[in-house]
Amino acid sequence: MFRTPIASIGRGAAEKVFVFSTFFFVIHLNAQPLALDGMVCDAVTQEPLPFAHVLVEGTTLGAACDAGGRFRLTLPSGNGFLQVRYIGYQTARVPVSAMDRELRISLHLSTLRMQEIVVYADPSRNDSRSPASAIAVGGERVAKTSSAMPDVFRSLQMLPGVSANNEFDAKFNVRGGNYDENLVLINGTTVYEPFHIKEADNASIGIFNTDLMRKAEFIAGGFPARYGDRLSSVLNIEYREGNRERFSGSATVSLSHFDFLAEGPLGPAGSFIVGGRKSYVGYALRFIDFEGDVRPSFYDVQGVFSLRTGRKHKTLFQFVHAGDRFELKPYREIGPTTVTAGTYLGRAATTTRGSSSFEENRERYFSSLADIQHRILLSGSAILQADLSLYDQIDDEYSTEEQTSFRDIRNDRFYFNRSVTHDTMDNRLRIQTWEAKAALDLKPSAFLDIKAGTSLQIIRYRQNLLDVRYRDVVQNMDKHPDTLRTHVLEIQPGQAFDTTRMDSYKTAAFLESIWQIGPAVTLDLGLRTDYFDINRDWNLSPRLSLLYLIPGGYRLQAAWGRYTQSPIYRQLAFSGESRDNPQAQKAVHWLIGLEKEWSSGETCFTLKTEAYIKKYNDLISSTRSSYGRITYSRHNDAEGLVRGIDAMTSFKWKRVSGWLSAGWLSAKENLESDGLGSYPRYTDQRYTFAFLGEIRLGRMFEFSTRAAYGSGYAYTPYTAVYNANTKRWTWVTGYKNDGHLPAYRRLDIRTDKTFRIRNVTIAVFLDVNNLFNFKNIQSFHFHLDAAGKPYREEIKLWPIVPMLGVRVGF
Repeated sequence: MFRTPIASIGRGAAEKVFVFSTFFFVIHLNAQPLALDGMVCDAVTQEPLPFAHVLVEGTTLGAACDAGGRFRLTLPSGNGFLQVRYIGYQTARVPVSAMDRELRISLHLSTLRMQEIVVYADPSRNDSRSPASAIAVGGERVAKTSSAMPDVFRSLQMLPGVSANNEFDAKFNVRGGNYDENLVLINGTTVYEPFHIKEADNASIGIFNTDLMRKAEFIAGGFPARYGDRLSSVLNIEYREGNRERFSGSATVSLSHFDFLAEGPLGPAGSFIVGGRKSYVGYALRFIDFEGDVRPSFYDVQGVFSLRTGRKHKTLFQFVHAGDRFELKPYREIGPTTVTAGTYLGRAATTTRGSSSFEENRERYFSSLADIQHRILLSGSAILQADLSLYDQIDDEYSTEEQTSFRDIRNDRFYFNRSVTHDTMDNRLRIQTWEAKAALDLKPSAFLDIKAGTSLQIIRYRQNLLDVRYRDVVQNMDKHPDTLRTHVLEIQPGQAFDTTRMDSYKTAAFLESIWQIGPAVTLDLGLRTDYFDINRDWNLSPRLSLLYLIPGGYRLQAAWGRYTQSPIYRQLAFSGESRDNPQAQKAVHWLIGLEKEWSSGETCFTLKTEAYIKKYNDLISSTRSSYGRITYSRHNDAEGLVRGIDAMTSFKWKRVSGWLSAGWLSAKENLESDGLGSYPRYTDQRYTFAFLGEIRLGRMFEFSTRAAYGSGYAYTPYTAVYNANTKRWTWVTGYKNDGHLPAYRRLDIRTDKTFRIRNVTIAVFLDVNNLFNFKNIQSFHFHLDAAGKPYREEIKLWPIVPMLGVRVGF
């Protein structure tokens, strides 16, 4: 056999042989079936998308992802394209080559979300991959944007359109709406009054444990048809399902609370996550300047259990239980006694005046939620979800306040007046809400998503309420020397002496379609219907959202919709089914916004602005006391108009990140019966500014600062008037909400230092709230002193509060 050495072929001929051989190798490789493993994830959160559908383009081959988002399929040849679909996400077309063996495919949301903020459990997800329509806020950032304890409600106060003017209050207002106009859900289930210490005048904390959160979506207006029965905003919190690989946990000890977290697998197909918190705020209050002998305390325990029952079935059980105790220990305060010389009935006289007060307050609150959720993959393009939940709320409130005053006048006779005023409130309330609902997500094509659902709520109210004022007067001034005794029972507006036993139901249904019209336009059309039997009220709510991608990277968004909110139990006029009960309050939203993102390497800068109009009809008017208590008129007797502009810029540059937000709004209300025209709502806050900045000084060391400014809320001023005939001062009520409180200012700082000791992480933090000790005013209270002279009391918010804590994770 004759052999020719390769070296003798020549360089050009060798290259031809190599190319020719490689060509035939690639052809052979492409002709072979390709076994492919992959995972489908959310483009922003990088969390797996269970039951996503993967189709080999041009064939009938395909596969459905399992509950962990993984899939496996075999391509007939090495090259081709995959079409990847998931409900609510844009369909992706992914090229596949013969060199691929494992793919990680990311999908982007196709739904429109006006002014949405997304809070993620993992702070590392706040990166340049986030779309301009969302702001990713990590779980650690929640702690850095809320004081004392991590609280998703209070962290929202740093965002445009949201205000509270109180860093220690979880109740927030959105775009001129009352705090009860916000819809709060956990894994899609409604939670009512989700606050700890809600009875305190100037403090409350959300019941949700941020350590359990996977993400929270906040929509400040123009929300789609699947959300209903609220007028202003939506906060949908999703809890994690727990670590399926190993057991892990953490614990935190600070000056205000203790918490723990445990998670891990439950067999090969399940997982759990459980967390709990216990406060000792009452002990901490002893070390700061806090008025009154107040002892608030609370606890909560919550968790999620997950079980996969086959490739197409998944079941979740979630629970939340929270308990509160708020006590103001009984105390009596003796006012100063004054002695003055003058005249009485034309004769020289000596007048002695004095007063005393007694106050006692104790409240207990319990709220529990249990929810079973089952998810079924009907096909590669359809998912059915069914929920059954029970929400149980118990309020046990008792308070009494006694004001005693006396006036003794001596000349040649002895005159006296003794007055005792009692305010007593004893409230025992229980609300149970059973809810069953089903939702279908369908993606019939790559350019259309359809969402449909229905729900039924059965609501039971049980209440025993005593809320009265009575006054006892003993005096001999009118018919001296005879003594007159007077006992007057007063039931003030909004007060009651009643027993309620009421059962009712609500039904709702929605249909929503999301159309991708070409590469630049997405249209969301929705229709919702709600019925409440307690007032026999049926409402229809159409909604429309539009997204247009402008060349140059700009995003133009617009939305319009009708929104309704059925009356809550404190707004009802009758305890039974009646057409005379208030009807649903209504609002129409108009929104238009523009967004732009610039990113390069480690630098990301986003600017977004949005203008809005919110027109209210059939409002149930309310008054707000100086201590923050809201009393409703129980009638649809008002209308309102809110206009505003929100702007926000977020930035990230190497080790520096944060955001700056600003807002302007005008919130007006018109009480139809008084004929006086429009007046500001108490939520009328013209200007708000907020800033958050973080600097990573090292791998394990961070410094952050937050600043907030808000012009004062509207309030009703009083004027002191002296009556020359009676020789007494009185406070005269001014026009409703005709004044504005002083501006709110705050600057906070925080440092975090982390240590790692083997498999244990220890984080130490120091958080100083209101660093410059600004004096902020919640409201004013108008009094007469023991001498009958008027004075205005400032109800102050919190002074400087340092907070030190340690967190251990394993």
